[in-house]
Amino acid sequence: MFPDLGTAALLPLMLAFGLGVRHGFDADHLVAIDSLTRLHFQRYPRLARFSGVFFSLGHGVVVLLIAIATSLMRRHWSAPDWLALAGNGLSVGFLLLLGWANLRQVLVSAPRSTGPAEPPPPPWLMAGLTRRLRHPAAALLVGALFAISYDTVGQAVLFGSSALAGPAAADPVLLALAFLLGMLCVDGSAGWWMSSLLTRNQGLAPQAGRTLGLTVALMSLGMAALGMARQFSTAVDDWAQGSGLALSLGSVLLLASSFVYARWARRPRLSPQEPAPP
Repeated sequence: MFPDLGTAALLPLMLAFGLGVRHGFDADHLVAIDSLTRLHFQRYPRLARFSGVFFSLGHGVVVLLIAIATSLMRRHWSAPDWLALAGNGLSVGFLLLLGWANLRQVLVSAPRSTGPAEPPPPPWLMAGLTRRLRHPAAALLVGALFAISYDTVGQAVLFGSSALAGPAAADPVLLALAFLLGMLCVDGSAGWWMSSLLTRNQGLAPQAGRTLGLTVALMSLGMAALGMARQFSTAVDDWAQGSGLALSLGSVLLLASSFVYARWARRPRLSPQEPAPP
């Protein structure tokens, strides 16, 4: 049975949903989902469109479990400071890995090949990881690991602590589910959109697919570089925190621009002596 939801409880639920939307729109989320979708599309084109959904579910399950645990303990506690370093390290590591895997796909697919070639695994530690990341179910794990951060755990603790506010407060589970729903709307749409771009690129020249793949790889590596810079510079960290929305919009516009350029570049060019078709 769901608890009785009065006006006092609906407002926190709406706020939790809004926080989920904003959290799902983080630039590192969008770039990671774009990279995962492209990795999955070659082998699993039907499942690849759900990469963003899987990412959000893995992320949201961690939030839900922390909220439930905090609620059951019935006491206030705060996220440990070491989560800031651990969360940033995990996101940077996976963005580097995803960028590397996408970049190899672009570089190994030579123009002379008739179709996208399966890149050989790199001859070092990342070989096993890149192979496992090519299944859409891997997005669940990546999303869950992305949730191990100071901000995400802090929000989950806040949802769980709402049970201490009295009987008029919203249920912690419902707050976490509202947060998950908001994040799912954004991240699920991002994966679906990326999959649709890849589907439209299938009928274009090989250069079009490489253009889009190179953009995704560089975006992932760029976000990883920004994450490392934030760790060592407070000025960069302050700038990134104040420019989160701009970074998210910039990543979307950059991806859309690369798709438009790929379609424009594949148009046939007529020589001056060649007559135009009737």
